[in-house]
Amino acid sequence: MKINYGNGQTKYGPGVEIELTGEDVAKAIYLYLFSKDVKITGPATINVNADLCRQGMVYVDPSGYVMNKGVKLSGKGKTPIHISKSTTLTLGGNIVTTTISTRPPADPDLDDYFGEET
Repeated sequence: MKINYGNGQTKYGPGVEIELTGEDVAKAIYLYLFSKDVKITGPATINVNADLCRQGMVYVDPSGYVMNKGVKLSGKGKTPIHISKSTTLTLGGNIVTTTISTRPPADPDLDDYFGEET
């Protein structure tokens, strides 16, 4: 299985693509059947569209995201997330404004997280 940002570019982002081998698809079907209380014992052949499945692909729209080993891949692309919140407090008659800002490191090596085989 390979997880990467999509190659296309829509107005809202490239999306995320999950490439699956035929074996990945077969395992997913087995797990689905198992979750429906269908148990298979012995050799079996799984056909998709009347043929052996050699590969599959899942496309996640730019409005969605994929969590891969705890790392979020936004369908909007590799845009770093920046969260900022200001809070005003009154301490002993003094007004204090504090800003909490969360952002990725200045030069994150995001490629370590993307395009991994899992």
